[in-house]
Amino acid sequence: KPERKMAKGSGFHLDLLLLVFLGGAASIFGVPWLSAATVRSVTHANALTVMTKGPRPQIERVLEQR
Repeated sequence: KPERKMAKGSGFHLDLLLLVFLGGAASIFGVPWLSAATVRSVTHANALTVMTKGPRPQIERVLEQR
């Protein structure tokens, strides 16, 4: 989302590519392919978001963890 003012690194795309390949391989072998990593990533980004105060809060910045 543009309002988060975050830039995606190449690691994000590699993670999604890996999830796609593992999900495809799991489907071929009949293994469950559910992954909660995506939900956890979105929740983590929401937890690091700093909102402005007021009647209509907006995203002020997002703290980075490295």
